[in-house]
Amino acid sequence: MELGRLRLGFLLQGLAILGGLVLVVVSVVQPPTVTSSPRLGEQKVREPAPDFTLSLFDGGQFRLGNYHGQVVVINFWGSWCPPCRAEMPALQKVWETYQSQGLVLVGVNVQDTEAAARAFLREAGVTFPTGPDSDGTITTAYRVVGFPTTVFINRQGQVVRRWTGAITQERLTMLVEDLLR
Repeated sequence: MELGRLRLGFLLQGLAILGGLVLVVVSVVQPPTVTSSPRLGEQKVREPAPDFTLSLFDGGQFRLGNYHGQVVVINFWGSWCPPCRAEMPALQKVWETYQSQGLVLVGVNVQDTEAAARAFLREAGVTFPTGPDSDGTITTAYRVVGFPTTVFINRQGQVVRRWTGAITQERLTMLVEDLLR
């Protein structure tokens, strides 16, 4: 049983790395900008958000179920992922701007070492709650196939959008403001 889980973990890691590399190539060939392709990577959905508990790098815990009735944005990222690194300042800025209006933003670090993730968070000045998805269960539950992926959850606890690839601050702001209305 344990060997099977280990193999599944390696398979998921390989797929995630492959997906990240594809996004890097796509981002280099045609960088994601609102002007060139406003819907790059956007998928509208309407499905219940799977509940999860995430141990945070600061020692706390984040449980999605505690935030029912609030707008939640989940960002799946890795310090090894250039598009993830590129979009992090936009996420931080939107967090700083909208947390007082009820926005909940949480980062889910994927397939990273704790040291590399913590170093990047310090370097980028990230202050929103962030923690590692060490066994990939959250990433799998949210059907993340590439990095970064940003998931938008409405006040009713439904995933309403999934954005795969780097998202600009302008697009992120527009989507957050739409949900906060």
